[in-house]
Amino acid sequence: MVEELIKFADYVMIFSGELGRFGGTASLMQLEKIRLIKAINPSVEIGWDGGVAVDNAYSLVQGGVNVLNVGGVIQKSSDPRAIFSRLQQEINKTSVL
Repeated sequence: MVEELIKFADYVMIFSGELGRFGGTASLMQLEKIRLIKAINPSVEIGWDGGVAVDNAYSLVQGGVNVLNVGGVIQKSSDPRAIFSRLQQEINKTSVL
């Protein structure tokens, strides 16, 4: 049933947090879902909600996430502007394979 819905979706959100909790940690094991979703619908946009932080933003983007929902990491910071800037740097950095 979910597979049929993914075929027609423009956007799929992967939730990696705990319901009702704010600012948790990301379960990077959920990145496997991206491969499965893209196999069903290669053009779908992938969002990630839950536990996005400076130390995992790059891994999430490299894993195929298109949209990072960041809430806790910015709101809990003593310097939200600096955290936002650091997130942007992580997301936009390039890698050499």
